[in-house]
Amino acid sequence: MKKLLLLAALMLCFGFAAKAQVYKFNATDFSIKYYNEQRGQWDDWSKWEKSHMLIVMNYDAEKFTIYSKEKQEYDIYEYEETGDSDGEGGKVWSYLCVNTEGSRCRIRLRQQNDGPWQMYIDFNDVMWVYCMELK
Repeated sequence: MKKLLLLAALMLCFGFAAKAQVYKFNATDFSIKYYNEQRGQWDDWSKWEKSHMLIVMNYDAEKFTIYSKEKQEYDIYEYEETGDSDGEGGKVWSYLCVNTEGSRCRIRLRQQNDGPWQMYIDFNDVMWVYCMELK
């Protein structure tokens, strides 16, 4: 009986610790901008376009997955900022990542002070941003 109680207690302890940290968002809009090498600066952001994509943040697997027309996967290899102020009343979390093609990028999650979320994906020559709602 003691072994059974010990086993049940261990299962409860480890069961709670093993809970996955997975967050799901719906992307509602996106915008993109490119680096103009001739001018040596970034172009303006494109106009917002409607979007209906699932974005999954799996912190246990250290991965972001975006279910766009072409599935995008980003593995986190370094955590930079964790909930720091963005200077505009919002908070920013920043991660250095690598995609399935081996290209490095920075992913920034921003929660605006009034609640909405944005995900920025920054490469050397292109950036895009998704407006997101927590699912």
